[in-house]
Amino acid sequence: MFVNVGRFRFRPMGQDEQQRLMQRIEQDVPPIARESPGFRGVYFVRPSDDEVMAVWLWDSQADWEAALARFGPLLQEYVIPNLTQPPERVGGEVVIQVTP
Repeated sequence: MFVNVGRFRFRPMGQDEQQRLMQRIEQDVPPIARESPGFRGVYFVRPSDDEVMAVWLWDSQADWEAALARFGPLLQEYVIPNLTQPPERVGGEVVIQVTP
């Protein structure tokens, strides 16, 4: 399994604007992800008011890279313009997995 973590730092936004952005992500991301080969899951985490982390689970790095191209237009439209800096991304193959 391959995991990719993206960290997105947003410009200051009001509560309503933040909520609209998160609703748009919640609406647009799942259909693309579910149609992408190798998709296992995604978690969006809010460590602070102006930051979101996305933790993606894929069968392989190749699956992640192929899907990223599909997410590009969506990111360019309404995520990237609201960032204070380019997103930070780090990924790797899972070497140990513990499940309940």
